[in-house]
Amino acid sequence: MSFGIVIHPMHWSKDDDEQERIMNRYIEEQRQREAQLKQEFDEVVSLGHIPYPSPKDILVGNSRQYHGYPGNLEMDRHVQELSEQYGQIEDRIDKTVFALSLVKTLQEQGRRFLQRMDDHWAVVEDQIASRKVAQALRIFRRKSKP
Repeated sequence: MSFGIVIHPMHWSKDDDEQERIMNRYIEEQRQREAQLKQEFDEVVSLGHIPYPSPKDILVGNSRQYHGYPGNLEMDRHVQELSEQYGQIEDRIDKTVFALSLVKTLQEQGRRFLQRMDDHWAVVEDQIASRKVAQALRIFRRKSKP
């Protein structure tokens, strides 16, 4: 296989009609294979399994490689803008509500909070996303203190 195209020798006969039939059959087989692959992909996505994250997504997990992901960097930008306001909140419940409101804001921008499973990514619950945001707010507050 090369770039998604199966390469194998095509045996051409001297008869032009036969060549055309062989080529049409080959093209139809490729179309059917492509349709089958698309159907399998759609079935996986419909189960909530996301094969790969988009650049807008925010990756949840302990891996340092997630810190540089475009969606995570955008979340960090929001966290930086709001960390002062977060630091002024004293009540723990109010801090949780503040973090959840930032989660909702990011989701309204089309961002998903994804966690890596065995062979796919899955959208996490808002509570888990809220914990990630709250942790980022706390870390940024600590870093910005003199």
